[in-house]
Amino acid sequence: MANSKNKAPGEPVKAGHDSNGRFAKGNNLGGVPFSKQDREWKAEVMAVFRKVVTHKRLEQQLERLAIKADNGNLDALKFELEYLYGKPAQQVNLADAEGGPLAFGWMGKCPKAKK
Repeated sequence: MANSKNKAPGEPVKAGHDSNGRFAKGNNLGGVPFSKQDREWKAEVMAVFRKVVTHKRLEQQLERLAIKADNGNLDALKFELEYLYGKPAQQVNLADAEGGPLAFGWMGKCPKAKK
């Protein structure tokens, strides 16, 4: 974005900006990604969703999911396990290039603190 130092003479000022290119007071071009309107829209969608997906319908869908998992559908099983028990913690492998334990050359060789 150009400021007043490198702005060409006669270059128009963008809508919602002052003459220096900064956002002007009352600018409605920017904003928080999850603004009040977004939250209101999401609440409306969720209200409609709750009307459409009844408790009985949700129970039937979960039963079908469990049957698929029982029949070997790995995606259904993964989905079921992640919701019941959570995703497993990612393990970090601390090994050198050959697969052995990492060796820290400085361990045990720290100089004594000066008094």
